[in-house]
Amino acid sequence: MDAGRQEQYGFDVVESGDKRLRVYSANNAFLRDINPSVVEVLDSGLVIVAMATAESRDIRLDERSPNMSDAERVVRLSDAGADILMSGVEIEIVETTNLSAVEGQLVLQSIINKLS
Repeated sequence: MDAGRQEQYGFDVVESGDKRLRVYSANNAFLRDINPSVVEVLDSGLVIVAMATAESRDIRLDERSPNMSDAERVVRLSDAGADILMSGVEIEIVETTNLSAVEGQLVLQSIINKLS
């Protein structure tokens, strides 16, 4: 990431010269913060958008982040991420409203397996 910062989301960290398939896991905030990391991903990547209805996202926020502030909740629920579909980057949409977390992970894994 920018300024040498690293975040660990369950994927291995690889050297910058390593050309193997890379997977970046990020929420909409990543795409909204246009910086060199975002530009690189959008320039040459495939964005997999996990989309769910607002009702489903509201329930999931309760489960994942019960202490989230009301202000943050409003931002999260108002941002479905759909506007990034107009960015010109290759997009794969996964509708997750009726999928469990495990089912969603399996869909993501199948997409990655097709690329590698």
